[in-house]
Amino acid sequence: FAHKTLISDIEATVISETDIAADDENVVRTTLDDTALFADMGGFEKIIDVKKGATVFCLGHDLDENAFFSLAVVKKDGKLVSGYIPKRHLGDAISISVPSAVAHGAVTYLSSVPATRLPSAIESAPNATEFTVADKGTRVDVILKVGVDGNDWYKISYDGKVGYAPAAYLMLGGYDPGIRPDVNASLKADAVIYDLDGGSYEASGVVLAKGTKVEVIGLFDSNTEYTKIKYYDSDNGGTRTCYVLTRTLDYAYMKPEQKIAMILIPVIGITILVVVFIAYKITKRKREGR
Repeated sequence: FAHKTLISDIEATVISETDIAADDENVVRTTLDDTALFADMGGFEKIIDVKKGATVFCLGHDLDENAFFSLAVVKKDGKLVSGYIPKRHLGDAISISVPSAVAHGAVTYLSSVPATRLPSAIESAPNATEFTVADKGTRVDVILKVGVDGNDWYKISYDGKVGYAPAAYLMLGGYDPGIRPDVNASLKADAVIYDLDGGSYEASGVVLAKGTKVEVIGLFDSNTEYTKIKYYDSDNGGTRTCYVLTRTLDYAYMKPEQKIAMILIPVIGITILVVVFIAYKITKRKREGR
């Protein structure tokens, strides 16, 4: 592994870009008990103590050179300290997933989005920022999602570089440039945009203002709490597909056939339940009469 000095006043190293990208599925772990970070794979030269429950970035969990230690990075006093940690003190990998809603990658929600070496907001860490995506609306590739200390991060690739960006700064999914939605509803309240990610609805950090005109396209979704919509984003010059809370929608613009469908769906559902209940009662009576 290629290392380079990160902190000059103690013996510590940081993982190179090549090593960071080498172990996607085992990045974030938690220590099971008190342990230490060592400068060697034999556990002879201790760098720092690591408390139970500490977040550890295991960027080389399974090493060919040694089956008992992992190459790890730990946050200590606002700095990133790197070394080797005994694998027996580490829990299973946590909160790692590949977003399913990234067929078109993601788009930056803000200007000057920083991508850091590790998925942790450590402003005082030297060389923490790998690169910055300057312009709002820039498309990036999403590699995986990481949850650290209650915050979500996306590992992104942009212009040949790889780093971690806060999930709140990115919008999953893509835009259809130049296409306008077929408006049939509007928002009766400010609404947070959600992306469907692996079966769960994830808030994107974007809020649509009250009165925004949208196209409802998910009337028949099984989840009644969220509704799939399209809206036109003038900043990015395209139509975005996403989800909002159903209660924020006003169907004043809805076409007659869509309004009929909204009425028929619950009616049909109730009718089916009634039919099933009556059939159950009839069957029960026949059995009792035998």
